[in-house]
Amino acid sequence: MTDVGELRERVAELRAALRSAGLPLRVELGAELGHTMAGRLSQRELEAVALGPRGARWLLLETPFAGVDEDFRAAVGELRERGFGLVLAHPERNAGGVDAILPELARGALAQVNALSLSGGHGPAAERAARRLVAGGLAALLASDAHSRRRPPALGAGVAAARALGLAPSAAEALVSTRPALLLERGVPAPPRAVAV
Repeated sequence: MTDVGELRERVAELRAALRSAGLPLRVELGAELGHTMAGRLSQRELEAVALGPRGARWLLLETPFAGVDEDFRAAVGELRERGFGLVLAHPERNAGGVDAILPELARGALAQVNALSLSGGHGPAAERAARRLVAGGLAALLASDAHSRRRPPALGAGVAAARALGLAPSAAEALVSTRPALLLERGVPAPPRAVAV
């Protein structure tokens, strides 16, 4: 686990290296949190890794692969009470399937599907769940979750898979471009008034 206190310095070093190399990339400080970290991190530490504007800041929360349980739901509730919106990372890969996260989506959390899941790279169960989330309009974002050469970014393959599901080219592309940009700029929207689960 990375020490949250080190992140600002590490991001500053990366930004300096990118500028020095002449690469016009924007790098934001953030982190994917495991739900067991929620109670251990101070408000200041959470603010350090939260993204978005004041009043609409959000955290990227890992959906547990073993499935959504009461500990996860308690962590989600605590983070909401502490003033954060939530983006659920790779919910399609949790053992409980899509139905397990629907209550959290109904409470305003956003689903961020892995592009590699949608294109079949994480196996048939994750692909089916990812397809359900994207085709059903429940996926707010499509992300890489790239960690290594074994798990490459695959955003192009994810966009192609979304288009194959019937999404218009602009809607599929928005999952990896305009929607993430708006989330950084505007933050997590207010929770919906009612969502069927």
